[in-house]
Amino acid sequence: MKQIISFMALAMLFFSCVAHSKTPAGCQQKIIARKVVTDYGTRVGNISIIVQDKAGRIWVGSTLQGLYLYDDKGITNFTAKDGLGSDYITSVMEARDGVIWVGTEAGISRYNGKSFTPVSIPASDERDFLPAFRNDIGQYPRSRWAGSLVQDRAGNIWFKTTGFGIYCIDGKSGVVRQTGMKNFMKREASMPDTKRDDLGISAIVEDRKGNLWFTTGSCGTKNATYRLAAARVSHPCVMNTCRHHVSNPIDAAAHNREIESGLTKIETREGRHSIAFTSFLEDKAGNIWLGTWDSGAYRYNGQQLTHFLGKEGFDHNLVGTIFEDKSGSIWFGTGTLNSNNYEGNGAFRYDGKTLTHFTSKDGLCNKGKFHANTISCITQDSDGKIWFGSDGDGACYYDGRSFTSFGAKEGLSCDRVYCVLSGNTVGGSNVWFGAEEMGLYRYNGKGFTSFTRKVQAP
Repeated sequence: MKQIISFMALAMLFFSCVAHSKTPAGCQQKIIARKVVTDYGTRVGNISIIVQDKAGRIWVGSTLQGLYLYDDKGITNFTAKDGLGSDYITSVMEARDGVIWVGTEAGISRYNGKSFTPVSIPASDERDFLPAFRNDIGQYPRSRWAGSLVQDRAGNIWFKTTGFGIYCIDGKSGVVRQTGMKNFMKREASMPDTKRDDLGISAIVEDRKGNLWFTTGSCGTKNATYRLAAARVSHPCVMNTCRHHVSNPIDAAAHNREIESGLTKIETREGRHSIAFTSFLEDKAGNIWLGTWDSGAYRYNGQQLTHFLGKEGFDHNLVGTIFEDKSGSIWFGTGTLNSNNYEGNGAFRYDGKTLTHFTSKDGLCNKGKFHANTISCITQDSDGKIWFGSDGDGACYYDGRSFTSFGAKEGLSCDRVYCVLSGNTVGGSNVWFGAEEMGLYRYNGKGFTSFTRKVQAP
């Protein structure tokens, strides 16, 4: 399943009613009559996720208007009324059996092609000390915010929550349980307030060898990245099916040793600087590339880290997106953490020897009003062109010689592009863009098609 989830979306996943073949007793399964709409929606909320499934259909996640499906029948909108946890979408993933899993700020649902089934997330063994939050949709407990959906080699579905850390849905039994990594991660995070049950897990990613990667770095936790060895992913202590009673100090220590034996903490050679990644890429050679909040990027070859910073030109920029093109070159998009300053440092290309720097002065995304050099997403189309979405200056592509930029005059009316996807989707070979104000655009090589309803100002 192709998916592009930008860092911008990241800055803005027990027992359950889950099974792969049928709906267990006690679950509310809602059969949905497809309601094909004539356009995409009103300009309320943003598009932060675009995903292509194996059938070539496009799934679009928004921050206020739920989930949209684009296929040969047209556009269908799914909301909380259809069985989603809420209308704020945080993650979309297609499992190997074709089921679509959707994370929201109020839990997870699964779609089998006919209906959505909510997933019951079990309560933590500790009190949830995080207050509920309210947005334009409603009020939800923070403990049910779910994202970073990942399916491991054994078929288990992993996700993170704001309140309780890391959960796993057993791929065979459908049981949902909080993983046994909680106590270890909580100890490592050194929470200043021990009553708070927020581990600050920012993302979960699986590499091609089956290792799981976790990163922390929010809500007062320490920045850190861990790799859980593939051979230990299904260990009883990890899956929380062991016999340890973690309330007992001796058992808790033994439990943490089992967890720690399968984990590698990714840190600098001196061991004095831990890394929290904002973007992740495994290249064709098996190297892991990590973009950071303010320290450029790192390459990890399984043994040591190589830091790209300073003389290489990254300076202390946020690297929010990393992409490998067909030739093997690695592209980086930079941004900023300063809410009062949109200025990034453009894009970089690493060909294995040289790091080349591109900015708006070179033609990089310069049709907007900011010329801020903040790149939020990168992809490559079937013709080999490298596409960039920017946070404030529209989109552009690079053909190997020069840049061609697109803005309102060319049909891309939103300057802030959060995600981009290229592929042979329904309707042919296209490049899709998700933007602010519910902006969804498709580029077919000749021009842009907008799927956003134009709303008159009151």
